[in-house]
Amino acid sequence: MPVFPDKLHRQIFFGDDALSHLEKFLSEKYRGVQKFILTDENTSVHCLPVLLKNIPELKSAIVLSMKSGEKNKNLVSCIDIWKQLNTNGAMRNSLLLNLGGGVLCDTGGFSASVYLRGVDFIHIPTTLLSMADASIGGKTGIDLDGMKNRVGAFSFPQAVVSYPKFLDPLPQREINAGFAEIIKQALLCGDRLWNMVKQVEPGTKKIKEEIISETLLFKAGIVADDPYEKGRRAIFNFGHTIGHAIETCSLIHHEDSLRHGEAVAAGMICALYLCTELENFPKELSEEISLFIKAWFPWLRIDFADDEIISHIRFDKKKSGKPIRFILLKKIGEPVITEKVTEENIRSAIGVARSYLLK
Repeated sequence: MPVFPDKLHRQIFFGDDALSHLEKFLSEKYRGVQKFILTDENTSVHCLPVLLKNIPELKSAIVLSMKSGEKNKNLVSCIDIWKQLNTNGAMRNSLLLNLGGGVLCDTGGFSASVYLRGVDFIHIPTTLLSMADASIGGKTGIDLDGMKNRVGAFSFPQAVVSYPKFLDPLPQREINAGFAEIIKQALLCGDRLWNMVKQVEPGTKKIKEEIISETLLFKAGIVADDPYEKGRRAIFNFGHTIGHAIETCSLIHHEDSLRHGEAVAAGMICALYLCTELENFPKELSEEISLFIKAWFPWLRIDFADDEIISHIRFDKKKSGKPIRFILLKKIGEPVITEKVTEENIRSAIGVARSYLLK
């Protein structure tokens, strides 16, 4: 059943019946419309056959492709998608279905938002990260010169369709990366969701659907009230200010770069230290949460110089002038937006998190 018909009049479907609801949605709103399905080398093998089996109407859709991975979330991929759409005669009333994880949904959504000044698109997330976080909210965009999300736009999908069985073939690393965003959402949401999340055994492959749906609903509700991040929606950047900078460093220096969720995990450990220092967040609770995060990412290290990390933070698109804006917690479920974090605070947080991850 539809989980959340939001205030922007888009539909969110979640659960084992999500594809049947997508079939009905397409029949009602896009009957006779030319359809395209964007895939990568993974979803074309593991997810596309399932989609076509469940929705026979899509067998006539034209399948497009892009390469997976953060390093392909760039203008080159967009140009290739635009060329594929153009070559196959995509029109203003065409529909693009993005079948993939956060990179594919971000890139496909941005490509759709500007092709012919905008064609409709639907997200069909296939990773835990994209189901719980990335596909919800209308943020589309690409990286530029290795820097995260430097080019993009708010453009909302007509529907988000989360079919949990798409998670089954994912490698453990992708599950872990997605779970980092679920930890973040739980800390922002409150004790009820956090108490559910902290019971999950680190490294498990199977995440309860109730946790995913509760996480999705929490974000969807706030996005519906603040779609363009003018106010409270900014709380979802918890762990991201330092996390994005660490991710950018990894994209520049590592062939196999950190996953987004891994960088956010490191960023959250930094942020939790700042919470105790600046917002009187309970130190014991901060330690408990940090230990839980570390248990999900025992291999994680911050092996970049402080100066390089800080240089990327200065240019983070989320800053609101000077000083840099951070999302911190007074307590679980009570985030605050603050500009009182100094560069010295940031250096201390990185140092504490770096030594902590080496324990």
